[in-house]
Amino acid sequence: MEKPSQPLPPNDFNHITDFNAHCAYKRCLAAEEKLGGLTKDSRCRLICIRLLGYMLREAPTSAGRQELATEIIRCQGDESLHELGLIYQGHFIRCFRSIKGHTPKPSHHPSAPSFDQAVSFNFAQLQPTPSSHEKAKKSALERDGYCCMITRRVDSTSFMKGLVLHDGQHMLTTARAAHIFDRSTNEDLDNEEKRLYAASVHTILDRFGRVDTIAELNGANVHRLENILTLSPEFHDWFDQLRFWLERDPTPTAVTSAMLVTLGSRITFTTHDSTTHPLPSPRLLELHAACARIAHLSGAGEYADKVLRDMETIGVLANDGSSDVLTHALLLSTARPIPAY
Repeated sequence: MEKPSQPLPPNDFNHITDFNAHCAYKRCLAAEEKLGGLTKDSRCRLICIRLLGYMLREAPTSAGRQELATEIIRCQGDESLHELGLIYQGHFIRCFRSIKGHTPKPSHHPSAPSFDQAVSFNFAQLQPTPSSHEKAKKSALERDGYCCMITRRVDSTSFMKGLVLHDGQHMLTTARAAHIFDRSTNEDLDNEEKRLYAASVHTILDRFGRVDTIAELNGANVHRLENILTLSPEFHDWFDQLRFWLERDPTPTAVTSAMLVTLGSRITFTTHDSTTHPLPSPRLLELHAACARIAHLSGAGEYADKVLRDMETIGVLANDGSSDVLTHALLLSTARPIPAY
């Protein structure tokens, strides 16, 4: 069931100490008001505007917030603002969700030429993700005690191999290696359109999240332990679908990385050797958490999946000629290809 898009809260960015964010958010509020209520005709555009507003509110770093605020302010007219929201929906929200559908067409940034330059640079740096990650999964299981990090259920295969004892309290499970930054982003890079899409994703994560994913997660590095959690199947699916996320505990110790599961439980991650078996990166988890909150509040994640499913099922044009699918497809068609240098 599609989750409703939440109206943007009042502007609480200080107009003196956080002037750019205040002005950018004010513009989002004005565009939201101009579109009116959440009608069938305005839904796609309204979600794009709310997505930008919630990204300002949920930005994991102040530098990333300022970067986005500048992009919003520089947009020429509401159409450019809609296009900017669509870019972030298709490249930021989508890179953390497991339901993919068609790869969005690469597009020029409507207000930041430097974005296109960064995409061209990242295009040349990208390396394909190795298909096998068995070694990474094995190391992650060793780090996490052959258990799901959330439920502490023992991995059945590891138990059968005698690698771990069963405590007699928890049910066995099939542990999976869940990637925080989706491994599929860097796959199929021989396809130029997919490569341009991947380069745009990396550029957005660097500019908004302040995580240099080209340096940290390119090629085989996507399988590094800092990008992997050991999860049971249901939690793996929920994590990939942004149905739950992990937030940093405000008082972590120097030895453990404590996280708060949004389902209400406090989880402490530990490792026997932080050098050979490092814990999941708090910065990547914070970026995933920000993405999840933004997707839920704006309705962007569920809506994008709905549109993609409809495009698969009924094509672009509905019988009455006024479908959400058509609106979304028309916005996508305004994208201009980014030249690769």
